[in-house]
Formats: sequence, structure tokens, C-alpha cells
Amino acid sequence: MGGYVFGQDDDGSYNADDLGIDSEGGHAAATKFAEWSESGLISKDVSYDIMIDSFSSGQAPFAITGPWAVGEFSDINFVVESVPPVEGGTPNVFVGVQGFMVSSFSENTDLAKTFLLDYLNTEDVQLGLYEAGGRPPAMTSAFEQVASDPIIEGFGLAGQQGAPLPAIPEMSAVWESWTDAYNLVFTGTDPVTAFTDAAATIREAIAG
Repeated sequence: MGGYVFGQDDDGSYNADDLGIDSEGGHAAATKFAEWSESGLISKDVSYDIMIDSFSSGQAPFAITGPWAVGEFSDINFVVESVPPVEGGTPNVFVGVQGFMVSSFSENTDLAKTFLLDYLNTEDVQLGLYEAGGRPPAMTSAFEQVASDPIIEGFGLAGQQGAPLPAIPEMSAVWESWTDAYNLVFTGTDPVTAFTDAAATIREAIAG
């Protein structure tokens, strides 16, 4: 619908001063979610656990989730597809990457870096992590070796239309108020009001 969380500068970095929760597109999205809630397409009573159980037991036709949930669906046949368009617009799902960090307080920093760079940072280990957890490898050469898997291929295509999850500290100020705004919309609060108030709360939190 044209909404966004944080705008980006010319160099691609996120601009925490440009919050898009209450932008024109953000309000349009909130209004659409209100329509879906009112029509019964979305239910506020469906938690993550209920979604997983409903889909894995065949009671729900689809589940909007990510590769972390694949293990929950091992007993059913399913396909992975991108989130469908909304009124001609392409939903930009968040794309994230898991990684390893070396603590600045580590007493063995050099050893830790060697372990990460010379062992974990290899195709064999990346493929091993994929086999253990089912998540697409971030290493391109490893990903290419498993890309023929329909599930991995589906997530790869979905990721191409996604947007990187903003990796800036200000993102921590977004989640709670943004989630609360959706819950208010689902319980009948005016969507524009809910998202406008959420954006004001987020800006206050960012300002400290």
C-alpha cells in the first residue's frame, strides 16, 4: 500500500527521522487491515501457536510465516509462495539474516575469530546448518547447492521481493507500539487514529 517503517537516504542507510508508520501508505495499510478484520478474514484471536497448529493439522489453507516454521509442517504437503499482491502493490516482507558475533569482553577473541572465519564460514558448515535447521544458507555458494529444493526456492523468490529488516537501534522502539496499533485496529479503533498515535509514541521513544 506504499507504507514503510523507516525511509532510506541516498546511500541506502535507514533514516530514523523518517518514520513511515503514519505515512499515507501506512494509513492505507491500516485501513485495509481494518477492512480484513471487519470482514472476518483476520481474527485477533489467532495467535502464532494457533496459526501453526491450524495449518499443520490441515484446518487452515495457508500460513504467513518464515523458514523457521518449516519444521512444524513436516507431516503435511505444502508449497512456499510469495505473499500475494494487494490491490496491485507488492508486499515487501522483512528479510533477516542470522549471524555470529564475538563479544568485546571475550578472553579469546583471536581464537573466536579464527573459529568463525576458518570453520563456520565454509560451505560444509553452512550446508550442515541448513540440514539441521532447514533455513536457506546466506552464503551464496551454499544456497546455490540447495536452491533446487522447492521450499528453499520458494523462500528465495519471496526474499527477492522483500526488504532488509532495518538494522538500526531505533527499530527496537517500533515493535511494541506498532503491534499495539494493529491490535487496536482489530478491536474496532479507527485505523488512522491507531497508526497516528503509534507513530507519535515511536517518535517519542526514539527521541529519548
